[in-house]
Amino acid sequence: MRQHPVHDAIAALTRRQRRTISVTPTVHYRVTAPSLLAQLRAELAASTTGTGGRTIPTSRPPIATDVLDLWTEIVTSTHTWADVLDVDRRPYLSPNTDPDTDPPPVGRLLRHVAGLATSRGLDQMADAIWLAATRWRRQITTWLHGVQEQRGVRGAQCPDCEATHVTDDRPGDGRVLIPAVVLVDRDLDGNRLQWLACLACGWSRGLADLATAGAAP
Repeated sequence: MRQHPVHDAIAALTRRQRRTISVTPTVHYRVTAPSLLAQLRAELAASTTGTGGRTIPTSRPPIATDVLDLWTEIVTSTHTWADVLDVDRRPYLSPNTDPDTDPPPVGRLLRHVAGLATSRGLDQMADAIWLAATRWRRQITTWLHGVQEQRGVRGAQCPDCEATHVTDDRPGDGRVLIPAVVLVDRDLDGNRLQWLACLACGWSRGLADLATAGAAP
């Protein structure tokens, strides 16, 4: 019997994260981070107390309102589902002052509620939890890790391999030609990073570096 996808969605919120962070196409590093819910809780604490990474110079203003709204939605929804399932919520309501507790109590309750919903055959509730958890994961990931956009630069030629186009296999369309040189625009913790990259050979160069080179005598 196939497991309901709600369990994977909850695991994505409550398990510790092992990620490869790509700062540029040629600069990567691996990190082990707390669960997404623990990071959201820490983000809320940093935003409301004025401490943490988002207060560094050039960072965007604290996002306490958005984070608080999402955190409140997660807590309220989880406890509502638990109440419907007649779960004893007292163990999950005690103050949690240990920053190393991972996942937070609401994450443990959410995991318990999802397990009960599927074991009792409550498919409608399981589907609702799955949809909500999937959306929460996307929102948290966007806030914590930034948004990256990539678009082709028509007519541009890679200065390294001289490619102008590469082929891309697309479902329903087959093999299509797309620009080899792309402009990558990433918002990372409030800082905007932009660079050009070649999909054919992997060449990349930051726009700031290109501007500096162009200005040199």
